[in-house]
Amino acid sequence: MSQGMRWQCPQCRRFLGYHDTQNKQVLTRHGVVELARGRYRCRMCEQEYVPVDVLNDLQRSGFTLGAREAGVSQAVRMAFAPASEAGRPTLPISIKSLERMAGEVTRTHARLEAM
Repeated sequence: MSQGMRWQCPQCRRFLGYHDTQNKQVLTRHGVVELARGRYRCRMCEQEYVPVDVLNDLQRSGFTLGAREAGVSQAVRMAFAPASEAGRPTLPISIKSLERMAGEVTRTHARLEAM
């Protein structure tokens, strides 16, 4: 048996109440999927919280962490591949998004090395 996790409000640390379930299209490393995710609301400060979005860093984009990793790998392959079939993208991600992902990975690695 599994128990539902009690989520806390990131602002006031009170327990959140379940609000509803909402669907969102996200890009995973295997393609686009429809993700059903629970939304929670704080009764004290009335902030909304979607734990799946936070845990997968989906608040700013519709790309899962796995899709970002695949996207960065794809960008690296494209940078060094000859102008042929080897350089064709395998995920539907724009060049601008790939550049942003590569920058995020670079900054993350720099922070980890500084620790």
